[in-house]
Amino acid sequence: MIKPGQRVAQSHSLQYNTEKGKGFPWLVVDVWDRGEMAKLEWVGYDGKESGGYANAVLTNYLVKEFK
Repeated sequence: MIKPGQRVAQSHSLQYNTEKGKGFPWLVVDVWDRGEMAKLEWVGYDGKESGGYANAVLTNYLVKEFK
């Protein structure tokens, strides 16, 4: 389950391949509707950017970063 504070990427595939440390430009800010919806903040690939927000994203299309 996606949780606030995790880094994620949007993908329409079950697999998401990326170089280590790259590819997860979104930070989960909030999750609701039994974990099916999320608010995301763009933090960039290095985690230092501050961009816009994606206010209502289906979590079915998010791939979370595993550390």
